Amino acid sequence: MNDLILKSKETMSHTQIAELVKSRPDKVKQSMERLAGKGIIKLTPLGEVNHLGQSVTNYYVNERDSYIVVAQLSPEFTAVIVDEWQRLKNKTNLLPSPTQLALMVIKSEEEKEMALIEVDRLQGVCQTITAQFAKGVTVPKFCKMLNGVNTQQVTNTLIEMGKLRQSKSGVVPVAYTRDNYFIEKQEEHNGKLRSHTELTIRGAKWLYRAYLSNKLPMKISWDGKFNHLVFK
Repeated sequence: MNDLILKSKETMSHTQIAELVKSRPDKVKQSMERLAGKGIIKLTPLGEVNHLGQSVTNYYVNERDSYIVVAQLSPEFTAVIVDEWQRLKNKTNLLPSPTQLALMVIKSEEEKEMALIEVDRLQGVCQTITAQFAKGVTVPKFCKMLNGVNTQQVTNTLIEMGKLRQSKSGVVPVAYTRDNYFIEKQEEHNGKLRSHTELTIRGAKWLYRAYLSNKLPMKISWDGKFNHLVFK
């Protein structure tokens, strides 16, 4: 494993984090971008040359932010990254004074505790989401959790995108999305079978990516001035 690049402040790259949590570097990079976009972490992009002589951009974060990234990606590796930071610090400071060592231990324990609290929170979120999908989540119900989506129009949009189709019994998945993104379920209503569509976990991930790419219909409202529509 490559050691940290030590500048004025100790930092860790997205490739080093990927190696620690056994994940793909591009997945770690995307997670960092989302967290930075929400203002949760701060990252420093640096252009570098890899071992193949190619120009690449690496993302660097400080120790605190690296814990948040790992908690988001793979909570079970929290202890691993804490130990890695400790190892690198000990390697950089070969002979710390007793006072420095005590402060390092205290700081490490505090940060580890914060990371574990975040892990517990994320696990609770995952359990809640898993329970919801066990009961069945429709497209409009899922989109109610996404800010600004027009839930009344989202099903029509998915039909226009070729993901769903209108049948005599209701809205159902097209062949290639059935059981992959959507599950078709039927229930009896007034003596007739009616179909409705629910999301799979994979389908929910796809739908969320479509939301991030602004491919879902958004709510609009009137701001009271010059016939101008405001997107929420």
